[in-house]
Amino acid sequence: LGGGKFFQPLRSEGEIDWRRRAIYDDTAILGADTLEASIHGSRTSPATRWFDYSYRDDTLNQDHEAKVWLDECTNIVWNTIQQSNFNLEVSEGYLDLVSFGNMTLYHVPNDDLVWEGMELSSVPLRENYFEEDQTGQPKCYYRLLQWKPSQIIARFGEDNVPERILRMAESSVSEKIDLIFCIYTEEANKDADTQMVLSKEKRPYQYKYIFKDNGEQIGETGGYYEMPVYAVRWRRTPGSQWGYGPGHIAISTTMTLNEMIKMVLEAAEKVIDPASLIQQRGLLSDLDLQPGGQIVVKDIDKSIKAYESGARFDVSALSVNDLRMMIRRLFHVDQLELKESPAMSATEVMVRYELMNRLLGPTMGRLQNDLLDPFVNNTFRMLFRAGQLPPAPQSVIDSGDVFSIEYIGPLNRAQKSDEVASV
Repeated sequence: LGGGKFFQPLRSEGEIDWRRRAIYDDTAILGADTLEASIHGSRTSPATRWFDYSYRDDTLNQDHEAKVWLDECTNIVWNTIQQSNFNLEVSEGYLDLVSFGNMTLYHVPNDDLVWEGMELSSVPLRENYFEEDQTGQPKCYYRLLQWKPSQIIARFGEDNVPERILRMAESSVSEKIDLIFCIYTEEANKDADTQMVLSKEKRPYQYKYIFKDNGEQIGETGGYYEMPVYAVRWRRTPGSQWGYGPGHIAISTTMTLNEMIKMVLEAAEKVIDPASLIQQRGLLSDLDLQPGGQIVVKDIDKSIKAYESGARFDVSALSVNDLRMMIRRLFHVDQLELKESPAMSATEVMVRYELMNRLLGPTMGRLQNDLLDPFVNNTFRMLFRAGQLPPAPQSVIDSGDVFSIEYIGPLNRAQKSDEVASV
């Protein structure tokens, strides 16, 4: 977020100040990393399966053949997710979520005709914009792409790009060109049966690429069965489509701490290398403060002495510690990290898990609604259309029952610990 604009174009890597000289304290950065890692490990852990399917009709849950089929489908969906780059991309998305309060994940199969797995990508927030439907989910999506001429030719082919792009590529022009990638709802196809394989023009969601400068379309119009973009918000105020996160709340404290650390460093520099007080006309030579240097003065006791700044580092240390503790609280680090010593009892561990559930409960509900539910369901639909799932038993077909997702990750198991504790 720069200059009051949500989008800030970057033409090259050189425009990013990787040294970050303006940052003097990393408490907020470490807090965001800790919170992101906690959410990833407790909600979508790559080590254990974090979801399961179950029928809404209890009679089907008691049907052995139907249960075996659903368990087999669950294993196939889970293995497909693990074989994709989901764990890598979602961790980057979680970092955007805790820092900026928003994350955007793009989810498509690798090949539209033959099943070759699926691919996900965490979209930088500065590149995307979306319009909501009545449920708050993306209805239309726009992404600004900045590609070199060679990238455009590689994506669309030489026969499908304008002549000016070919000339720019031949002249080795490295300037990036702005493209708008847009996904929109095709109202004429909104009732299409997405369980069947459909041609691109009959799918509910259409997409196209257009040049930003003149609005000219490049390439053919394509189609998706489901909206492939998931827009996740940490929390949201009524009337706003964008969310806010711990990073928004902690920004004022973080900036105060940063300025405080800067002042402490400047004061420490004065203490380590203090200024010199010199009596008027008491110095006969140049001031040489190098090791082994010699200074000629009139009076060795009165002509020159070091100036003591009188900085109160004890007061600054208290202020810095208070600010750091506040930032850690805003990122829930004090509740997420376990005590080092002494060892906690089982009761204390249970209480801490319960506290974590209360702190992250609203966010976990939004994460489930905006990302996990549509992601797992869309993965199932992709595999079903590609013929990667076993045939459903007749009992499931006759019932027409829709199964639901049950999350069984570490945080979800902890949320059920109250029942065990009461027993």
